[in-house]
Amino acid sequence: MSLVTYHTRITAARETFASVNASLLWQEWQVAQKARLLALQIYTDAVAIGYRKRELSLLSSELGDVRKATAAGNLDLSAEAPLTAAVAGAQSTLATAKLSRLKTWQQLDALLGLEPYVRFPIATPHVMPPPPKLSGLIASLPQRRPDLVALRLGYRASEARLREAILLQFPSLMLGPAYGQDTSDVKSIGPIATLDLPIFNRNQGGIASAKATRGELYADYQAQLDTAIGMVRALRKRISVLRADYRNAAREAKSAAEMARRAEQAYCQGSIDQRTLADYQTTVLERQLEATGFKTQIQSDELALAIELGIGLPTTRLAVHSPVPLLCIRLHD
Repeated sequence: MSLVTYHTRITAARETFASVNASLLWQEWQVAQKARLLALQIYTDAVAIGYRKRELSLLSSELGDVRKATAAGNLDLSAEAPLTAAVAGAQSTLATAKLSRLKTWQQLDALLGLEPYVRFPIATPHVMPPPPKLSGLIASLPQRRPDLVALRLGYRASEARLREAILLQFPSLMLGPAYGQDTSDVKSIGPIATLDLPIFNRNQGGIASAKATRGELYADYQAQLDTAIGMVRALRKRISVLRADYRNAAREAKSAAEMARRAEQAYCQGSIDQRTLADYQTTVLERQLEATGFKTQIQSDELALAIELGIGLPTTRLAVHSPVPLLCIRLHD
């Protein structure tokens, strides 16, 4: 029986070994992509901190001028109150942005196995936008994503174990020599054969267990595939909405910049005071921050979409050496 089941046991072991390798590759891929996401967040945090510092500088400069005017008796003390509150809010927002960047740096250092104080330059993020048609990429997910490849290999291993369980239902034959001697010194020697009759057992329990394991792996694979496809479609829809929001925010930022430019001209002509000019300038910064936030979210979702689609990973073709049923792929694009 060991010789009969030898091939199926070897096949199951090889498929399991390949499944583990594919799972490890998927884990390494996810770590690398998480590092890209963290680097993107660090870069955008730095941009946001730059805007926050400019806003705080404008408000602090205006507050200093108002305090000088108040000390000279040209303004009432109540003029300082709104500026003081605005400066305090800008300082709090800047501190929050710096703390967020620090936490992200620590996460990246921990992910890369570095000391938490290690810092290095972050390149300008460049995320390739996904193609407009995703049907081909979705259809090739089972051949490109290592986690799906690992589940397919695990299914093939369970298929080999099921074949082994089926082979074990047949009678077990044992061959060997027999030797005997009685009290009258009569000796006998010869071959002996033993054959088990599988009348009551026939390894039905082992076959049922192997079938259940195979069905469970098939369900896991289909659930993982459906989840991946659903995530791809959700990200694509969200990116579409974010792009519309970004266009609106960029348009509002451009309009605010134009209004601030006109306000500077009016201030030079004495038509508005410094407080009004500072309001226009801080509005520009807030609008730019809003547009930057939408752009960052778009880049993060595009990167997440590339991760879900496994863009950049090679296509895997599994050799067909066993009668494994085709696994269905649900496509609604």
